[in-house]
Amino acid sequence: MKGRIGIDLAIGLGLRGLGAVSGFVLLWLIAQTNGAQAVGAYQLGLTTATVLAVIALAGQDILIIRQAPQIIHKGSLADLRATYFAGRLWALGAGSVGALVMLAGAYVAADVIGQSGEWSVIVLAFFPAVMMLALLRHSNALLRSQGSVLISQSLEGVLYTSIAAAIVAALWLAGSTVAPITLPLAYLGGLALALAISLIASQKLASPWTGNSPRQKAKLDLATGLRVTGAPILMMSGEWLTLLALGALAGLSEAGVYRTAFMICMLFQLVNASFATMAGPHIAKASAVDDRAGVMGITWKVGLIGLVLVAPLAALCLIVPGFLLGLFGEEFVAGALTLQLLAAAQTVNVVFGPVGTALIMVGRERQVLAIEIVASSIAVLLALVLIPQLGMVGAAIGFASATVLRNTASRIALNFWHPDTAGSVGTAEA
Repeated sequence: MKGRIGIDLAIGLGLRGLGAVSGFVLLWLIAQTNGAQAVGAYQLGLTTATVLAVIALAGQDILIIRQAPQIIHKGSLADLRATYFAGRLWALGAGSVGALVMLAGAYVAADVIGQSGEWSVIVLAFFPAVMMLALLRHSNALLRSQGSVLISQSLEGVLYTSIAAAIVAALWLAGSTVAPITLPLAYLGGLALALAISLIASQKLASPWTGNSPRQKAKLDLATGLRVTGAPILMMSGEWLTLLALGALAGLSEAGVYRTAFMICMLFQLVNASFATMAGPHIAKASAVDDRAGVMGITWKVGLIGLVLVAPLAALCLIVPGFLLGLFGEEFVAGALTLQLLAAAQTVNVVFGPVGTALIMVGRERQVLAIEIVASSIAVLLALVLIPQLGMVGAAIGFASATVLRNTASRIALNFWHPDTAGSVGTAEA
């Protein structure tokens, strides 16, 4: 693909790739220093904080990206500035509430999975990340909407995960005992630095947008934001509930092995998510001028490019799953079949392209939400039914079923979209 979107896709994928490498290094270090139980507890804490951060943000990061081209087209940068700062204040307040919810809920989670002591402390210590992640996602959305792809993507995973991995590696190589509490604290230290840089960059970008009009309109539309982010929240919540159920019904070690296989397959999602993130603003621009061919073309091309990129990894996951998981330790090899199922599902996810993102950008968030309600419900229900008999394989079957259903239904919905019948994004929001 030529032009700006091709550059954005390359930058986004490259930086997310670096983030994935640092993430795998950190995961490997946790497995070597504390074992599969620590991996399970760490991933449960991080997943919980991430889900609560997305809920607290209420879709204001997505709306910034979707609204920015329209606001700028009207020549009102002052309104975009007001919208950004109103959203940042919301992220701070709601994120703080979410952090307190996690702080209280961590004790309940520890009882549910039957763990206490050092493992529950790992989950508990992640609570500040709720507010920090909400602010970081919102700030990075403004940077990305204005073409600052390099800095926004550098701060979204790469920096803070690398710092956490470096801290754990330094302690391990020095021969020191890596206490479980060190794991979330190292992550939070890197996250705090990334957040500070992002806030400074976005402040510098938005500060000159004062305009000549004394009346600045902030489009802080919480209702639309919740509709827009409803599907991602449901999907993430489904994954979180599956992980929690696996830990409760099969133990933290099984949850740790499952999550390791899941993280390997997140390399597929890395391609899909980075392409969707980078393609989102371009789809929004095409939708703003009723360019249906442009919207459809971007989704198909992105899917095909993604397939080419993930094909080698898919082959490895399907042919030598035990070898890949064995790199983390002998106890992880038991997840070979789980890795094969997850890899097949994620390959399907990549091939379909950013269909969910496209539906949101053209104002069809209600359809995305309806599809996700069904898909996530199936994933959780299948997991609850199958985990007692099949363990992590049951969780993988639930995830795979939901993935196929979600993408098929989204592609059908997008094929039926036409600008003359869907109306503008502004109309959809109203």
